[in-house]
Amino acid sequence: MGSAPTDERSAAVIAAIETIGPRWILHLPSSTLKAVVGHFLARDGHDGFRIGPIPREEERIGLLSGLALSGTPALMIIQDNGIGNLLTALNTFPLPSHLSLLVLVARRGGLGEYNSYNCSQCSCPAPALDRRGRASGHPERERSAA
Repeated sequence: MGSAPTDERSAAVIAAIETIGPRWILHLPSSTLKAVVGHFLARDGHDGFRIGPIPREEERIGLLSGLALSGTPALMIIQDNGIGNLLTALNTFPLPSHLSLLVLVARRGGLGEYNSYNCSQCSCPAPALDRRGRASGHPERERSAA
């Protein structure tokens, strides 16, 4: 499977992920990050690196937690409209166990969004995570604060 053409933002995300060096990436297919996911799909199985789709966010939390417990560097890629699905799983195992999980969240909604549901629902995840004490950030917000 070939990877999607890489735009400047996708190339920056790919470079950041490669700097972190996860051995596993768990993802839900994402049109927003298709170039990023495609890049890593092309590397699946090489030099001990694995990437795999997982159908539900809360299942990924369980797998990501297991990888964290084993000391295996891992990353989960999701879209922000799936954050509500993982909150119970996140707050019942990794949080009380003090596990550090790395999650890349693609933002949905805004101008050009083809799914009208995402336009109204995707402004909520970052504030909801912030209220729970989970770190969240947005590149545009971070740039304007600098």
